[in-house]
Amino acid sequence: MGRKHYIIVQRVKNIIVLCDGTWNGLSTKTNVYDLYQLLMKQGQQPWYRQGVGTKVSNIFFFLNGALALELDDIIMEAYKKIVEEYNEEINEFESKEIWLFGFSRGAYIVRCVAGMIRNCGILKFNNEGLIKRAYEIYRSRDPAHDTDGYESKDFRDAFTHDLNRPIRFLGLWDTVGAHGIPTYTIGKGFEYLKFYDQNVSNVVHNACQVLSIHERLILLEPCRIYKNSDASLVKIEETWFPGKHLEVGGGILSNNEKISSQSLLWMIGKVQRAGDLLEIKEEYNDDDIQFDNKFTRMLLSFWRLIFLKWFNYIIVFLFTKTILFRDRVIPLYTDETNRNILKRDLIYKNGHWGDSFGDLKSQYSSRAYLELNETMRDAGIDFPPE
Repeated sequence: MGRKHYIIVQRVKNIIVLCDGTWNGLSTKTNVYDLYQLLMKQGQQPWYRQGVGTKVSNIFFFLNGALALELDDIIMEAYKKIVEEYNEEINEFESKEIWLFGFSRGAYIVRCVAGMIRNCGILKFNNEGLIKRAYEIYRSRDPAHDTDGYESKDFRDAFTHDLNRPIRFLGLWDTVGAHGIPTYTIGKGFEYLKFYDQNVSNVVHNACQVLSIHERLILLEPCRIYKNSDASLVKIEETWFPGKHLEVGGGILSNNEKISSQSLLWMIGKVQRAGDLLEIKEEYNDDDIQFDNKFTRMLLSFWRLIFLKWFNYIIVFLFTKTILFRDRVIPLYTDETNRNILKRDLIYKNGHWGDSFGDLKSQYSSRAYLELNETMRDAGIDFPPE
């Protein structure tokens, strides 16, 4: 009688964290929220966190959003969710992969979470005190708390899982906080939380970001992603899309839903190439990511107009245009094999946007894209072939 052979099929548990932008939540329906709904429809169990400032009302709504009063708590809350999911043993042969997504300050938050995992690992215990300590280590400027610092190493050895590269995907829409984010902490007063994770380390497999070309608000200056010196294995993709910050991030405050939809579809394509998080289809389209009925969209559009009108009045009242606005600068990256060709996918569709989005020249005052074209022309650099 022949011997029976058992094949162990290793399942993958996807730990998914999505963090929305300031004042964005269930009612604003950004790309982060639409992705959350899409994942739910496909049987995943993602964790979605509304943006800074959404859990309070009246004047505190603006203060909390402007000063990021709950930023520390949200970062620790997201990290705690990952710890809980990682320590939930369902199948001893089950592997675990972390997927992080965020828009605006939500993108800042998930990048901070990735930084905590880099410095402190993923805790073996669901312990509030250790989570706070991990965050303190991450925020500290003491060299002993750097990734290779002795206190960070001791903390990882004592309390965390022995992991190699736990984060499968880092998906970002227009991260803000390039120079830090101002915040107020009870007991500490005003602080300026410096962004430590512009460089992505080897704990991440794939990092992808959508960036806005036409946003001019200095407060929304983008934070790009770069590789750490130890991150040779990390695949980084950044593509500049036409439109403003709220348009690439999506939601009811977007003035161009086509740009919002295309930036979401771009991200979905990157997710599909990175792993098995989303069911493979020949092509996703707008019907796959629209979940509102017509009446709801009309109602939300009305409130969008009201919000934008008053928001613009507040901005003009508080600051002058010269202080608040500046064109973004698109980096001139060329192809690694041909320095006379622009890096492929640096600009969405090589700037051929007319068929998809209509004439954009009359819609935006930013000269960022025009400046890139002039620099390319002076340097003799062409767009890559289609």
